[in-house]
Amino acid sequence: MISRKKMLWFFAALITTFFACTESPTVAGGSSDTELSGAVIVGKAVDSRGTPYVDADVKLRKHFYLSQSGYRNESQSVRNTLTDSLGSFSFDSVDHGYHVIEISNDGDSSSIFRDIEVKPTDSFVELKTDTLRPNAFVSGSIELMSRVPVRGVGAIVEVFGLERSVKTDPYGRFILALPEGTYRLNISADTTGFHELELLLDVIAGEYKNIGHFRLHQKNLSPCSDYECDAFVIRSILDKAGYESIEIDSIAEVRHERIVEVSLRGLDLGGGIEDLSRLSYLEVVDLGNNNLSHESLVFINHLWRLTELKLDSNRLQELPFTIDQLTGLQLLDISNNELSTLPWFITNIKPETFLGLSGNNLCFLPFHIENWADTYDPGWRNTQYCSYMF
Repeated sequence: MISRKKMLWFFAALITTFFACTESPTVAGGSSDTELSGAVIVGKAVDSRGTPYVDADVKLRKHFYLSQSGYRNESQSVRNTLTDSLGSFSFDSVDHGYHVIEISNDGDSSSIFRDIEVKPTDSFVELKTDTLRPNAFVSGSIELMSRVPVRGVGAIVEVFGLERSVKTDPYGRFILALPEGTYRLNISADTTGFHELELLLDVIAGEYKNIGHFRLHQKNLSPCSDYECDAFVIRSILDKAGYESIEIDSIAEVRHERIVEVSLRGLDLGGGIEDLSRLSYLEVVDLGNNNLSHESLVFINHLWRLTELKLDSNRLQELPFTIDQLTGLQLLDISNNELSTLPWFITNIKPETFLGLSGNNLCFLPFHIENWADTYDPGWRNTQYCSYMF
């Protein structure tokens, strides 16, 4: 009769042999085979015929990663591997949060998994098998707007979450290859002293898309410290726009020797208002009916004391992402524009006095923004220009 001790040794040897003979996909990252922190992410890539892609490049990045100018090189933020003979890949020790995985072959085709959420309780995340498709090509041009000529300086276009960036040529032009998907682009000058710009972009496989011409404005001078400086800024904006006859006290309110309110409504300025950021005591700003673009409003987050902001009737197609930093706003009027989307974190603003959303194209909003809009502008859904197809 076989003793109990011998039986235990037999089963132990059998289990060891089984795991030694079992093939597992290539694993990237992790400091130990036995002590893993975080989760394991696994996936598989195939071509259009369903054939596994072998030795495809797989990159894991944080969703807010920028390859040139921003967040990078922190622990677990940059991970690379290759697909194995079955087209499979794996990353271990992935910390919780949102991640982006890009899979590409020789540069002609690629695919992307955006906003992969790893929860603190997750130990294993399996992605669906994905098919690599031809890249899209995005082109455009960028101009640096400065008070004095800037020579030999270009702009950099980066994609949040991807190891993709490009610098403009001497004429300010660029072209960038991207997998099919939705992206947030970051546009910055390759020197200091200029505002950055963020854009949302949708591309489909194989398309060639020109997104137009953009301007990066020079950052403003230091904040004003007295009324004389405040008045000089307003006077300069009016004079440059051809309104020398308008008196400052007719459009501005002064309190404690500082300009706290200004109305530039209906002046068709079209831009040139960046120096308003120097008026550090502004509480109320009316920029309605001025034919402004979101590029001309990149400075708006510097007006951190604002309680009222009117941007209605400007044909705005999007708002600057930084508007969500104006958490003191009690009144926000963005009605009668051409908005089809709103910044993701605009819900940081709590406009208890008034929120104006009417007269836009806000037909498909994320659920949390819809709830926000319902709270502060209950009738907004019935005032949008939406054409629903049934």
